[in-house]
Amino acid sequence: MTLSLEDRAAVATVLGFAILAGGFFACSLNTSGESTTGAGGGTGGHGGTTTTTTTTALVTTTTTTTTTTTTSQGGGGSTTSGSGGIGGAGGGTTTSTGGGGASTGGGGTSSSSGGGGTGGTEQCPPGSTGDLHDDFNGPFDVSLWSIFATPGASAFQSGTVHVNVGNATGTRYAGYLSTMPYSLLECSVRMEVFVGTAAPDTTTFFQLHSSADFSDFLEIVTINGSIIFRKFVDGSTDGGTAIPYDPAAHHWWGFRESGGVTSWVTSSDGTTWAVQHSEPTDPFAASLLVEFGASSLVTTVGVSEVLFDSMN
Repeated sequence: MTLSLEDRAAVATVLGFAILAGGFFACSLNTSGESTTGAGGGTGGHGGTTTTTTTTALVTTTTTTTTTTTTSQGGGGSTTSGSGGIGGAGGGTTTSTGGGGASTGGGGTSSSSGGGGTGGTEQCPPGSTGDLHDDFNGPFDVSLWSIFATPGASAFQSGTVHVNVGNATGTRYAGYLSTMPYSLLECSVRMEVFVGTAAPDTTTFFQLHSSADFSDFLEIVTINGSIIFRKFVDGSTDGGTAIPYDPAAHHWWGFRESGGVTSWVTSSDGTTWAVQHSEPTDPFAASLLVEFGASSLVTTVGVSEVLFDSMN
């Protein structure tokens, strides 16, 4: 029997919710420049000081006044109010820290430093998750998504994606599944998640499935006050990492891959990210279907509602 993409997603979803992870830890990456838009360049060079000569120290001009520069500084400003040099380089062009500095720093006075250059944006290879963008403000985009829902659950779009799991018995789930696969290699994918109401034993999930085998997938899932970051291979998981769920600190969920390492990340603002779990990248990360939604495998007391928004 051949299963549709939606049925295969349902099987993988049930597998994902069958095991809860143990252990609690988180690794903060709230360091300067660790954002999806890239690190800024270094500061500009110090402004030139007033001397008895009529020349100034510029990065591109050899003069009688000597100025020492480094790769993280711009050139010297003029003696009063000129522009600083080009800002220092940012991160690599294929990682989440973005490209190098581009703009010139501001000019310094005779006693202050010029400003640094600006950072670049993340550069993902063609065909990667960086190509998937949806703010969900317009009509449902059939070129990007298919909707799946069982009796007792629903998903619809109205400014955000609303997923509801009703008060009923049996397995119920609903959500969105991408119509085409994307590569996560040297790229990332992220979205906003609002867990409005969560009845006991209901889950909210964000998953990346192998397009060849739905029993291989990455997921972030909340259930009963915990948020879990884990990977399944052939339907089995080593447990991953679980921590208490904080709706404010874990407002954004995402995955990223760089240099052979896959990371599960969260953010309060979509700019500064914390790595919650990391593992060596699996080959199936080169072709992934994106899925998100909510589910319950038991009788639910009450109705669960989850909102999703701002895909990349």
